[in-house]
Amino acid sequence: MSLFPRAGFDGTMKGFLAETPLQGRVAMKTGSMKGVQSYSGYLLDAEGQPTHLLVFIVNGFRCSRASLKNAIQRLLLDTFSVSLQDETHQ
Repeated sequence: MSLFPRAGFDGTMKGFLAETPLQGRVAMKTGSMKGVQSYSGYLLDAEGQPTHLLVFIVNGFRCSRASLKNAIQRLLLDTFSVSLQDETHQ
């Protein structure tokens, strides 16, 4: 897990999910080449242990990389915000 940059904190993930409930709770590597963007890694629990495997590979997208990144961030926030709220109430 130490090889994966944490969202909002490290390397290529420093601006990803920064100042959101998922900051520090997503650890992913990024990759790109012409017409391709990928993210892969893990959603982490409060103790830093992986709970979900995350993989996004987008090929031939027609929007900007920034728009694609924003869409993936929104998807992650929409998908996992409920489970994070449940975790804080335990």
